[in-house]
Amino acid sequence: SSDNRFFAGKRVKEHARRLFRLRRALQAKGTRSAKRHLRRLRQRENRFRADVNHCVSKRLVETLPPGSVIVMENLTDIRERMQARRAQQRREMHNWSFGQLQAFVAYKAEARGIQVVFADPRFSSQACSHCGHVSRSNRKVQSWFSCVKCGYQSNADLNAARNPALRATGA
Repeated sequence: SSDNRFFAGKRVKEHARRLFRLRRALQAKGTRSAKRHLRRLRQRENRFRADVNHCVSKRLVETLPPGSVIVMENLTDIRERMQARRAQQRREMHNWSFGQLQAFVAYKAEARGIQVVFADPRFSSQACSHCGHVSRSNRKVQSWFSCVKCGYQSNADLNAARNPALRATGA
């Protein structure tokens, strides 16, 4: 989030990888019992993702006072717009339940009197949250942001999280 809080996804990614390997083995087997197991596996994975999304949305909303504003990127059609090169990266992006997370944040925020606004996601990882300069060369390294215009340096995810908030408020 834009106030220096990170919600780790390592546990979710490892869980998804483990289930993918198990699913691949069961699909190769093809027996009736394997298909039953696959059905139970799909239900377990859906419950796990919903639980993680509930926990993250609850932690996010609980830290804000009533009357605040949460700005999220409008990720509609992101699966069509993204260009992942590796199969694992494509699989992670296509299994990402961002719509469910946004819905959970929206209803929990509404219950606490917090407004949710959606902002344009274009160039949020390449734009400087300090001066607004947009350049691909601001992100020479995946995890680190360094503005070529003003020299501002920050964690790339933190910088990208601040940009939608700045766009929504018009600052």
